Amino acid sequence: MADPKETYPAETKDEEKRPELDKLQAAAASVEQFFKRILNILTKPVSHFKTLSHSEKPLDVQAWLFAVLSITASSYIFEIIALPKGEKVAFIATYAITLTCWSFYGLVAHLFCRVLGGKATIQKSISAVLQISSLASMLSMVAAFLVWNLRADKDPLIATAAYAFVELVLCSVYFGLALGTVHAFGRSRKIAAGIFLGILFVALNILFFLMSFVVGGGADKLGAPPT
Repeated sequence: MADPKETYPAETKDEEKRPELDKLQAAAASVEQFFKRILNILTKPVSHFKTLSHSEKPLDVQAWLFAVLSITASSYIFEIIALPKGEKVAFIATYAITLTCWSFYGLVAHLFCRVLGGKATIQKSISAVLQISSLASMLSMVAAFLVWNLRADKDPLIATAAYAFVELVLCSVYFGLALGTVHAFGRSRKIAAGIFLGILFVALNILFFLMSFVVGGGADKLGAPPT
């Protein structure tokens, strides 16, 4: 018969490791859900947002989590492209400012859709805008990174142009599909919502970006050589 004292240390170690394993499993599940949501929005936007339109939940927590993860990924890429070596993105400020701006976009989009005859609640409008904004911003940042990485001069302005172009295309298509589904629009109103809100979103994004750089003195740092 085995001595309990001999097995106790091993059992203790397993118990100590269990919280770490639980955290890793939770993190892996979050990442899996993150990529599943990206794939669903890109390939099945209508069915994805029909689920949102039929949901009775007052707050879509998953949409906010998706936004936070996309901001994190985009910020790391932005850090590589635009900031001098050693400079870091202020993540807390970035989360606060970006989520506030996207919520504002959601309010504007909701009011516009209600003018067009939409019936969805403001929570569902903001949830749809959060998800499309997250997806468009992150994929646009990936496109900017690829353009920046392929150019020998590493020009951040060319990367910014690539970012704006890809974001405009994605927003014009997916805002219409997402909000049009949530608000039960027909084809013509989906197209109108997509084009108007896509252009507005990109224009406001560029405006807020330039304002934050001018106020924060970031224009002096943008594209500065590594130190």
